[in-house]
Amino acid sequence: TGAEYRVIKAATKRDARLLLVNMRDVKLKKFSNLHLKNLPGRELSLIYGLMKAVVEAGGAPVAGSEGIKAELAALSMADLARECGVAEASFSEAAALIAGKSRVAIVFGSDLIRSKDAAAKIAALADLAVLTGSAGEAGGGIFPIDAKTNTVGLLDMGVSPDSLPGLQSLSEGEAAFAKSWGTTLPAGPGKDLWGIVAGIEQGSIKALYLLGCDLAAFPDNSRIRKALAGLELLIVQDIFAGDSLEFAHVVLPAAAAAEKSGSFTSTDNRVQGIFKAVNAPGEAREDSVIIADLHGRLTSSIQSSAPALVAKEVVALSRSYQSDGGESRMVKLAAKGKAGPAFAPVSKAPALALPKFQLLVGPIGLHNGTSTTRSENNLTVSPAGYVELHPLDAAALGLVEGGTVKVSSANGVLTAPARISGKLQPGLLFAPSHFRELNANALLKGGCNLVEVRVEKG
Repeated sequence: TGAEYRVIKAATKRDARLLLVNMRDVKLKKFSNLHLKNLPGRELSLIYGLMKAVVEAGGAPVAGSEGIKAELAALSMADLARECGVAEASFSEAAALIAGKSRVAIVFGSDLIRSKDAAAKIAALADLAVLTGSAGEAGGGIFPIDAKTNTVGLLDMGVSPDSLPGLQSLSEGEAAFAKSWGTTLPAGPGKDLWGIVAGIEQGSIKALYLLGCDLAAFPDNSRIRKALAGLELLIVQDIFAGDSLEFAHVVLPAAAAAEKSGSFTSTDNRVQGIFKAVNAPGEAREDSVIIADLHGRLTSSIQSSAPALVAKEVVALSRSYQSDGGESRMVKLAAKGKAGPAFAPVSKAPALALPKFQLLVGPIGLHNGTSTTRSENNLTVSPAGYVELHPLDAAALGLVEGGTVKVSSANGVLTAPARISGKLQPGLLFAPSHFRELNANALLKGGCNLVEVRVEKG
């Protein structure tokens, strides 16, 4: 991926030191100075170990950090090492790479973003960035790399249940947005994905509008599909006929990236404009045109969808786009308080015994979501789904490369060709999330990408 290339370039051409944390042996390992291979799901213990090691190594002078330093001092490094599965000495080695360095970029992807307790883990990463002294420096801080392009731009525009455009809280931006939009904003936050699903199940949500979102292909999709089937109205606005179309009452064909103007925002907040190159086919229209049309029909007022006017409003209302890119805005905004950054409390539940087998479902570099499984070029190099497992597990199950493996969770079952790989650790399996026929997401519970499974020879 592009982000992976930039990391490799930094490590090989710019003498950057690379600390890799991953439960699998990934491509970046050969470019890293140190690889911490944690037990599946034990990232929080590892992050706390890194924070503790950075503080013990001196770290950076940070106002208001006395409380969190005391909380970290109360943790046992030996216990943290045992819980996350890395050698205790590795924490000191890692701290030597990042402690006291003015520009430490902490880059994390969907393996962490979609893991259990992801919010606590990401908050701990933000605290780690502050303790290293990198949060206030251009090029330093935390940088999320999700599987989907323009995730940062999406959040910047307020597509979040508890924030307005510009990552402003509801109370912080209410007056300005209410005045500009000529309306009264809701009193409280909205619902996240699983709050919406629960609302449909409880009957409080009867209509849903999906824009560029194939919800029926998401994790735990047996539950989601049942919820979608119970809606009185489902509007689907997309460029492809995805799985959600089965439940749609209204379909609004949308324009693809080359068929509209707008912008993409990278994880380091660089905004790149795109300009319409070709007309959309058939009745497909740009998202902004569709939304403006719907707004006009609902309110009897004309709302312009012209890119220049939309951009003008973004700059006026969203403080995010009033500065140059190249920085981790997530950390810098959090650290602007006069009393210093607000650290998340150190909260660690007792580590439970690991299941015999766990399945990790996630993206692979040869695909992007489910849309690229419609591309002949992508399918030439990555044609179908599979389940990857460690050689020791394969031998115990009597599996050979290409043999059929059956994987079951409390939510579902899949069968697929086996791929045997020493890049995994014993007890951990991996399946790509992209392929409809495999439907590995059906085995997951909620939004968590790691699930306990039973594994058999198919």
